[in-house]
Amino acid sequence: MTAGIGVAALWGAFAAALLGALRPRWRPWVAVLGTALGLCVATAALTWALATNDYTLEYVAQAARRGAPAGYRVAGLWGAMAGSLLLWTTFVALWGTSALRSTRDQSAAGRAGVTRASSGVTLVFLVPLLTASRPFTVLDRPPLDGTGLNAVLEHPAMLYHPPLLYLGLTALFPLAVLAVAGIDVRRRLLISVALLGAGMLAGAHWAYQELGWGGFWAWDPIENAALVPWLVAIAALHERGGRRARVLTVVAALCAGAGAFLTRSGATVSVHAFGEARAVGWLVLAGLGAATAVAAVALARQRPLDAPERRVPVAVWALVVPAAVIAFATFIPALLGALLDRPRTIDPRFFTIFAAPLLLVGAAVAARQVVRRSISMGAAVAHAGVALVAIGAVASSFGWSATVPLRTGETAVARGMTLELVRVDALTRDRRAELVATVRVGERTLRPALRAGTPSPTSETAIASTLVGDLLVTPRRIDASGLAVIDVHRKPLVPWVWAGSLAIVAGTLLSLRTRRRGVSAKAGGLARRAPPVPEASAQPRPAEAPPAVLTER
Repeated sequence: MTAGIGVAALWGAFAAALLGALRPRWRPWVAVLGTALGLCVATAALTWALATNDYTLEYVAQAARRGAPAGYRVAGLWGAMAGSLLLWTTFVALWGTSALRSTRDQSAAGRAGVTRASSGVTLVFLVPLLTASRPFTVLDRPPLDGTGLNAVLEHPAMLYHPPLLYLGLTALFPLAVLAVAGIDVRRRLLISVALLGAGMLAGAHWAYQELGWGGFWAWDPIENAALVPWLVAIAALHERGGRRARVLTVVAALCAGAGAFLTRSGATVSVHAFGEARAVGWLVLAGLGAATAVAAVALARQRPLDAPERRVPVAVWALVVPAAVIAFATFIPALLGALLDRPRTIDPRFFTIFAAPLLLVGAAVAARQVVRRSISMGAAVAHAGVALVAIGAVASSFGWSATVPLRTGETAVARGMTLELVRVDALTRDRRAELVATVRVGERTLRPALRAGTPSPTSETAIASTLVGDLLVTPRRIDASGLAVIDVHRKPLVPWVWAGSLAIVAGTLLSLRTRRRGVSAKAGGLARRAPPVPEASAQPRPAEAPPAVLTER
């Protein structure tokens, strides 16, 4: 029954989106809301199947297991290809309703254009759900238990990191539609930037804790695919309106679409990418190409502004240049990989070479903005956060790492630090076995763990953090007999990265609130300055002659 409801809801959403794309003037709200409602019902059906371990669905057998907590079973919705694409498309449709709501003051032709474009974007991702990546395929012989998520994904950040990124990226599509229509999207762009920033922060912190390599950004192609639209969207905010701001908003949305292609096509090697599904990748790429052509024509047809736009701000250059470098080195190899059927990437050292100078330039530009008194409090907080992130990221590269073998009761010295393995404990958590090593480092006691999982065990890093840096202890090997081989990492000023990232998100949200207050205050001021309405009179007053100056004109 769940599969039937889901399939019917998807086809209903498809019919509504097709109506919006072909007949946008006929009841646009019916098309947009019908699409969103159908996708929400399909998403709810798949979520219910995951939560209740309905292994009659092939997708549930892949993404859920009986021993997992309910939260991780539900997180299976975005843990594999079909479910994540369904959630992504649902978010696109929901943001599309917000875009149509913004056209209440537009003409019928303007509303129709937004409806057609929003429905077309939704169809780009909805068609693969009905053809190449079906989330409601029924198994003839359901298994007794499912495979479940990879052990490394069973982490609290899995519950909020992917949804935050999806919300931030999908919000860019309707914003691009509104920007092409000439509607101001600055306030909504702040929401997308805040969501994307929070999502990337959660992912970086997750990698720093879980993967055990002592880093928070690996220049992975999928990581870059989120970073590029975020940088371009911030550049659009710094343009403060005008044609360039609209173009940058469209470019940010196209970069988000390119990221969806990378994630789902198998065209690149990434720990974040789903299993290869070339059909899904090519369908998304075809839709992305069509959207690029339509947006280019629409922007070219827009009337130029009455006044010439001012020169490009320094902050925009500081954002667009690194975004262009990262995009070129990320998307071009992936596109070649798709064409040649061989996944390709550029060595992360390429990005590292450019990262340090670009980060220092960004810190200088941000610090310059902070000392200016003309920016708002939210902007000052966000720019101060950028400076902190840049300083912390550069400083963290000057840390050190060491590998130390230990037996229970033994001590060793690494870079002047004394380490002692106190004991090894065998535990079971969420039906997964793990070995926990209690390690004393100086006066601190840390408990790193090695957890059984598929396809290989995963490391649980223990971290001791101070304002000047972090000490990370990651198990490479732990034996129940009392042997542990651990990696020790010293990372200077990494807490500055987290503090700065939080400041960026907080400053963005503060700017959103300040902008709302500014609009309200402006409206209130206009209302106070409006001339009083004359009282009604029982007798009609004779018409007065117009002022002489108007008569002469």
